[in-house]
Amino acid sequence: MPLSRFALPSRSGGRTRFELLVRVLVVGILAAILLERMLYYQEQAERTVMETTIIHIRSGMRLHIADLMTQQRTNEIAAMLDENPVRWLDHPPGGYLGALDAVPDDGIPGGSWYFDSAQGELVYVPKWARFFTGMQGKREARFKVKARVVSRALVSGQALMTEGIDIVPSQAYKWF
Repeated sequence: MPLSRFALPSRSGGRTRFELLVRVLVVGILAAILLERMLYYQEQAERTVMETTIIHIRSGMRLHIADLMTQQRTNEIAAMLDENPVRWLDHPPGGYLGALDAVPDDGIPGGSWYFDSAQGELVYVPKWARFFTGMQGKREARFKVKARVVSRALVSGQALMTEGIDIVPSQAYKWF
């Protein structure tokens, strides 16, 4: 049998190159969209881990309060306002650097937690911050333990009473 019988029909070189260019372009666009979505979901996963850590700290705080109440040591609850909230966890969160009096000159690496001793705030520095906006352009989320105060009309001039404590953002931030 002659070989020409099984040969593919010939095409012009320009058309083949154009088809290859279109294929490469389509694959490149799809890869770029996939990469952008992957980075977005990676950042959303980091946000979820940060928010879950705050929820765990809040739960640990409530367990600590309950423990103090069962031991008839409710007078010690107010002292929790000045404590490092990581103390209430069984294990510190991943990337926890400890209590710092000042930020080191080389900065804080992304994905890290630390307790700002000077401000009395728990700070998280995101690793991925394309969709994060902090206060005054800073790339950090700050949380503070605050008392929940309830106003009550009491006799003898006592108008305010502490109902409990909570950990809340001390500065506004958005993570889209």
